[in-house]
Amino acid sequence: MYLLSLAVDKKLEKMLMNVVTTYYIHQNCKPEEVMPFISIVEDFFPSKYTDADKIKITVIFLKDKARVWFDIVKKDRENQGLGPIASWSTFKELFLHQFLPDNYGEDMRQKLYDLKQGCLLVIQFNLEFDEHIVYFPNWGESDIIEFFIRNLKDSKSVLIAHKLYDEAYGLERSQ
Repeated sequence: MYLLSLAVDKKLEKMLMNVVTTYYIHQNCKPEEVMPFISIVEDFFPSKYTDADKIKITVIFLKDKARVWFDIVKKDRENQGLGPIASWSTFKELFLHQFLPDNYGEDMRQKLYDLKQGCLLVIQFNLEFDEHIVYFPNWGESDIIEFFIRNLKDSKSVLIAHKLYDEAYGLERSQ
């Protein structure tokens, strides 16, 4: 079992390297590069990986001034007697504070409020919607679905959205 676990970890590591190498994070990276990078790290690691593992892997992809930033944070924590960053949520908070503009979350929320299906296909609208909904972590599933449906252009689009949702979750809707 241990050998199988090692093989899976090596495969995971190789896949991660292939996917994430396009997202080296540097001081002047664009906000639209930062969020996919964080999402990949969060989505890619199974629960058996510790927060410390996630942080170590993420730091590998910090380059230039971004790496200097992390080294300064690490040194500051040592000087304050805080020790290394132990939780992924703390690292993520510090990271996003450093690499996203202060108004980025508010801008994304406003874009979601302004988002309408218009001439987009339902699937295209869904992709746009998914990019922005992450800035509403306290919304429940029913709130998200209601907001999504309210911004579709017509009843045909609502039916298509229901069908896509049902297929994604293997549900049968009673007519």
